Amino acid sequence: MAERIWNHNEWVDPETGYTCVTRHSDWWCGYVVLPSEHPLSGVHYDEAEWPRDIEVHGGITLAGKLGSFDGWTVGFDCAHWGDGEWNYNENDSGYTQAAHIDEEYVREEIRKLAEQLKAWE
Repeated sequence: MAERIWNHNEWVDPETGYTCVTRHSDWWCGYVVLPSEHPLSGVHYDEAEWPRDIEVHGGITLAGKLGSFDGWTVGFDCAHWGDGEWNYNENDSGYTQAAHIDEEYVREEIRKLAEQLKAWE
């Protein structure tokens, strides 16, 4: 089954210089692409070297290669308990995102994540 992306935006954060990405298919996700020289580039979030004090919505759920991005991608998703609800019936099988989680909210979380990752340089 092909990946379903309804909304994909990327930009360079002016404060950190990192490429930042919002994606929305059934739920919102946010990503920061680290340059290869970043100390966390190549480190999976399950590894001991990963900092445990990084705070972002729902916690880090991705640290790895993502699509065609040239760098190590760190990200989070908004599909945790309380973030929305699944709709299962014969006519609809989708996810309804909670009203407070929109692209503006995800962009702000990305900005905070990028700032925390920049502090690790």
